[in-house]
Amino acid sequence: MKVLITGASSGIGAAAAKTFAKHGYDLVLAGRDEARLTRVAESLEGVSVTLFKGDLTKRKAYQKLYSGLQGDTIDVLINCAGAGYCGAFLDGDLDRQTKMMRLNNEALIRMTYMFGKDMVQRGKGHIINICSTAAFVPGPYMAVYYATKAFVLSFSQALAEELKDTGVHVSCLCPGAVDTAFQEKAGQTSLGTPLTAGKAAEAVYRLNAHPRAVKILGASGYALDIAARVFPRSLIRSVAGRVNRGRQV
Repeated sequence: MKVLITGASSGIGAAAAKTFAKHGYDLVLAGRDEARLTRVAESLEGVSVTLFKGDLTKRKAYQKLYSGLQGDTIDVLINCAGAGYCGAFLDGDLDRQTKMMRLNNEALIRMTYMFGKDMVQRGKGHIINICSTAAFVPGPYMAVYYATKAFVLSFSQALAEELKDTGVHVSCLCPGAVDTAFQEKAGQTSLGTPLTAGKAAEAVYRLNAHPRAVKILGASGYALDIAARVFPRSLIRSVAGRVNRGRQV
């Protein structure tokens, strides 16, 4: 069995590589940082590991990755690559925020399209999209990031329904805050006690073993999901705005 993981040089992606390797899966690891990818690969034992260095915000990278894997069977695709940004939308750098959209959404769609078609043709496979509990509510002061995650959640659920009779599963994992370099890069502080990347990776592995369209990770995520269904949207976005504004570095 072979797993392709994007964003595998750090965070949940790197932890997922170690978890799946521990269970005997061969790996294809994709990321922008070749040195970090190499360190992840060197920490794995007993499995085949293929590395791909590329920037998935650039369209040529998708095709290069896909072409380089022709002849290989990708049984599980984990779309883990992602970026964040914390700050008022109009005060932020527009290029940075549109680049985030390309990575969080366009890259995920293109990877899913290319490898998903192969999976359907074989009649089996699993696509796991790493999302966030941010998908459940609007997020002032992280407006674009929250919107990209709402897109991932909606897209994943829709595709899961489309492919339900094909033998191909589509799952969306929605964790709360995870203790990775993501928050620092996004320009935000932690809220409460974040999950470890290892715990999130174990959840990804369990989700692969027992597929479901949406899996929320953590009690706070379930509470947020319920709150979004029960309370007025005006209240939810007001609270989210106050929280996110206070988390800016």
